[in-house]
Amino acid sequence: MQSLVKIQFFQNGINAEGFTELFKALKFNRNLRHIKINDNTIKTAVKYLIEAFDDLKQIEELDVSDSLIGSKNSVKLFEALKVI
Repeated sequence: MQSLVKIQFFQNGINAEGFTELFKALKFNRNLRHIKINDNTIKTAVKYLIEAFDDLKQIEELDVSDSLIGSKNSVKLFEALKVI
């Protein structure tokens, strides 16, 4: 997974547990530039996406629209992106 530059999982029915595992693995792929996971329910897994941004410094595109992350998680997510 270290060579991925883009992941795209939109409206696919992956549950929060699946996204948790995916987000935990993202930190090992420092070349990742595009994350499109719109129209999914990732609310409980979003904290692992936020943690992944400690290692993902080349992100150019993030689409989490309609992913039910909530306003508090949205703020945390965009705070994490500020340091990239």
